[in-house]
Amino acid sequence: MMLSTEPTKQIAFCHVPKASSSTWMKAFGSMNHIKIRAGETDHKIVTSPNISIHATTYYDMKLLNELPQFKFIFVRHPFERLGSFFHMFYYQIYYPNKVQKEWKEHLIKHQQILVDYEIRHMNKLGKDTKNETLFQRFADIVIHQVSTSNTISQTHFWPYTELCRACLVSYDFIGNVETFDDDIQKIADRFPKNQVLQEMRNSKRLNCRSNCGANDVGSKYEGDYKQLKQETIVRLYKIYKNDFEFGGYDYPHTYIGYGIP
Repeated sequence: MMLSTEPTKQIAFCHVPKASSSTWMKAFGSMNHIKIRAGETDHKIVTSPNISIHATTYYDMKLLNELPQFKFIFVRHPFERLGSFFHMFYYQIYYPNKVQKEWKEHLIKHQQILVDYEIRHMNKLGKDTKNETLFQRFADIVIHQVSTSNTISQTHFWPYTELCRACLVSYDFIGNVETFDDDIQKIADRFPKNQVLQEMRNSKRLNCRSNCGANDVGSKYEGDYKQLKQETIVRLYKIYKNDFEFGGYDYPHTYIGYGIP
């Protein structure tokens, strides 16, 4: 796992993809006065050994927990996070400004990755999936990958309790995307001299329906979960059960209710 830090080494943050990750990567880049150069990404910046702490063994984790930094993490409702990843990488409908040749090529590329995985690892051919929607196939692959792999293969949908070793790290604060504005205010109050945090507290980030109720499905991904069988949604819950509990999210009765009996 990896924690990003800022120059005073008072704060350390675990980056969870698809959970305000871009916002926090830019924030820690700004705290470290780093400008993104051509060809670089926010992720490359925050994972640099210069501004991050890496732990690869249980002993490393022990040392990390003994560090004086204020350690925090932001998480998101697991099913909302999964839906966000799907629409960003496989089925673009919520980003109309990106519907252009390059973006369509990006989507085709990832859909081909899905097909290749189905053939190589699930023994599924085109004829086996002709009656399935793209989201149904995606959900099956998520279940298969997380259930059968011993290594993290796709950080954007992998359980964040595994990505950030939530059971091994003593986090001082756990924030939620759904309550981002309130949570950033709490952190900013703790570090009043951190200019970036003060700017973040004064900028309302969320103006939405689907992410502002911590346990609501919202309207954005409801249609996706209506495509799945209820038993599939239950299997997804079992995969992300630790994430639900760690983030304080309720059992997904509403999501399961949307599914096909």
